[in-house]
Amino acid sequence: NYYGRQANSLFCFYLLFLVISFAILLPILIVAIVMCIPLYMQHRWPGGGEIIGFVVLGLIYLALAVVMGFVLFVFREFGIPLMFRQGLRARPAFWESMNLVRQHTGSVALFVLLRIAIFIGVAILSLIICCATCCIGALPYIGTVILLPVLVYVRCFTLDCLAQFGPQYDVWTVD
Repeated sequence: NYYGRQANSLFCFYLLFLVISFAILLPILIVAIVMCIPLYMQHRWPGGGEIIGFVVLGLIYLALAVVMGFVLFVFREFGIPLMFRQGLRARPAFWESMNLVRQHTGSVALFVLLRIAIFIGVAILSLIICCATCCIGALPYIGTVILLPVLVYVRCFTLDCLAQFGPQYDVWTVD
């Protein structure tokens, strides 16, 4: 099974990414909990130094979460189509998508900003549809059918952006 090999590779990649993310973020949460224990035991609010510690931990956690989210987003948007186009497994496709980020940093940053704007637009459109259909549009199947043209556009937008990096990234013309 040709795509079975790629699918298993993708599943293992996602599982490994989840374990690594958990291993990176868990110590920050443990430190925050350890910092909270004396506050709870003494029934008091945190002081100035403790608040600064919580803010620093929160900012570190947020920065790491944003970086991991960006990496996963880029892999999902570029790496998975590359798996299809070039017949790669997940790890080589991941490195190829990270290579695209390195070579075309500005274009990828613009793509991410455009996808954020499109996400906001789709969310607003979903709310409008939900309200206009008296919440019937919020039902999973019905909402998906109503939004199907928009969802297909979003996926095709990503594939068209990927094709602009060169013919080896164009999933529309498979050899």
